[in-house]
Amino acid sequence: MPQYNMDLGKTSVPDRLLARLDQWDKIGGTQTISKGAQPQWISPAAPLFLQSQQQPRQFRGNLEQEKEYMNQLEKEFSSGIVKEMDNAQVYNPTFLVPYQDGRFRKILYCRKINLLTQPVHFKMDGPEELRQNLQESDYAKILDIKDAFHHVHVSPNLQPFLEFQFKNKSYTYLGLPFGWRRSPLLLSKTLAIAIRAIREKWKVKIQNYMDEIILIHQSKQQLKPMILEIISFLTNLGQRLSPTKCVLTPKKCFQYLGWSFQTQSMEVIMTQTRRRSMKYKLKDCIQMTNESQIVTIRSFASLIGEINYLRFQFPQVSL
Repeated sequence: MPQYNMDLGKTSVPDRLLARLDQWDKIGGTQTISKGAQPQWISPAAPLFLQSQQQPRQFRGNLEQEKEYMNQLEKEFSSGIVKEMDNAQVYNPTFLVPYQDGRFRKILYCRKINLLTQPVHFKMDGPEELRQNLQESDYAKILDIKDAFHHVHVSPNLQPFLEFQFKNKSYTYLGLPFGWRRSPLLLSKTLAIAIRAIREKWKVKIQNYMDEIILIHQSKQQLKPMILEIISFLTNLGQRLSPTKCVLTPKKCFQYLGWSFQTQSMEVIMTQTRRRSMKYKLKDCIQMTNESQIVTIRSFASLIGEINYLRFQFPQVSL
């Protein structure tokens, strides 16, 4: 993947967009980038209540998970995503959740702060919107923003409420964590500014879902140089791309948001990984039913959700 603007290499992740504020100003994004993540309490008493509930919560996990957590924490610390605190005010639980491929994701559990934060409702473009935008024999390329949430800086008046503890040391987030209630909205607002500018400058269909950006064009030859210009544009804004997750070869068959799209035949099918996972869950549920075992409401609801997921592939089928 082409690399640009290596002068930002030593800039902390939450400061990368701020360091390119002059570029954001050209596309009308100065206010959004400068403001960053601000607290939005449901009442003025909310922060005082959180501070009164101060209860340190240590990390829980086995030795292997503890080592993995330490590795991820050190990476966040060295990237400026988190910093160590002397006098913590509000502690949030923190732990690891496993991916299907065996990797782990570090989580900040913001339940308390989320309950006292103003709710927000907004709609993101998903696979249905992509299907509507696709035309027969379209080519697609996919860009993935690395540490996308952490690029949004957290304001000093919110930092005391995003703290956590590990091995008797206190830390807080300087870059937006995934678990906060308003994080998806702030990331979407930030990327929407860049997406709008790309639509205005290049004749390409573009859509994003969180940190994944998909670019679509009828011409493979036109899309190739266009993607290089768009990568340069995004990196000039301070964004970093994930080389291992980006798909830079124009394709008529590609995976996006858990679905396999084929523009040659205009078909959409479930990915092999998702199909295999659903088969295992159905098999387990059938086996437990045959053996008269108790199936929890949560696991049954999860299974129904998996089955409803198929509505996108078979919109005319009643499940």
